Amino acid sequence: MNYGDFYRSFDPVPFYEERGWLIGDGRIGGKSKGLSFAHHILEKNGLLEDVHLPKYSFVITTSVFDEFMEYNNLWERLMNLRAHSDAPELYKICAAAHLPPSLDEPLEKILDLIEDPISVRSSSTLEDDVNLSFAGKYATRFSSNAGTRGERRAELESAIKTVYASTYNPAAREYKRKHGIQWGGERMAVLIQPIEGRRYGNMFYPELAGAAFSKVFRRPSPRIRKEDGVVRICFGLGTRTVDRAYARTFYLTNPNLRPEGTKPHEIVTHSQEHYDYVDIEHRKFTSQHIAVTIKDILKKHKMAPPTCSGSTTTPSTGYTPIRAT
Repeated sequence: MNYGDFYRSFDPVPFYEERGWLIGDGRIGGKSKGLSFAHHILEKNGLLEDVHLPKYSFVITTSVFDEFMEYNNLWERLMNLRAHSDAPELYKICAAAHLPPSLDEPLEKILDLIEDPISVRSSSTLEDDVNLSFAGKYATRFSSNAGTRGERRAELESAIKTVYASTYNPAAREYKRKHGIQWGGERMAVLIQPIEGRRYGNMFYPELAGAAFSKVFRRPSPRIRKEDGVVRICFGLGTRTVDRAYARTFYLTNPNLRPEGTKPHEIVTHSQEHYDYVDIEHRKFTSQHIAVTIKDILKKHKMAPPTCSGSTTTPSTGYTPIRAT
């Protein structure tokens, strides 16, 4: 089967509609389509019991993005700013704007159903296309979903508005310019899900997170073909797999090949030093150097002993106490 052609013609909306997860009547964007497609493929191959998907996946469609822009008279203001890549001003304007009243009931429903921290993810109409991924070019924000009902609602609204503002950010603009995509007509949908992970004291994160790409655009060796695929994994939230931070990279046809090199000092230099998590107490996304919490990691994570050194050196030494193997 040619999954590329099948994906292009695939209708992702029923997956959300049947579950009461669809908000608005616009497009759902590339990331949301990809999740629906993944569910379909897993179901057809009898793998749904083996692969866990989030319990809830609400999609705020592009029609609500249009409402937001019109409700706050933002079209002309943001189009002018976009031309000058004034990102700080873009985010400032969107943060001060108000979400349309049509979102009141859906957001209350989300807060009723999701108790864990929440991931508010971009799902642009250009994102996760068959040809271009736009990985890391738009915003994802994490809500601690902690505190009073009003605080939870305010945090969720702020995250949605940040994702909306990222529609016109400089990183996305440069990516479009690089690939010859003209500006204009882009719309943003938003995917809202509970974060996969567990609570460890006041910290919430998964033991392992990753991002997979079906094509390799930077091949470290002739043994790797462009179509072989690549996976990046990290400890903690998966944010470090899509930015320029250090994460363990695996090529699917040659998993033992290390692009950073095989010498000990090369592996140490390129090993993960920091990890990301949601701070429940202070209600924010934050990062920590692994050396600071290495003792807790060794106690709380059963896979840690074979991958961590016994060192508890401080971050100032530059020594990385965790090794992905």
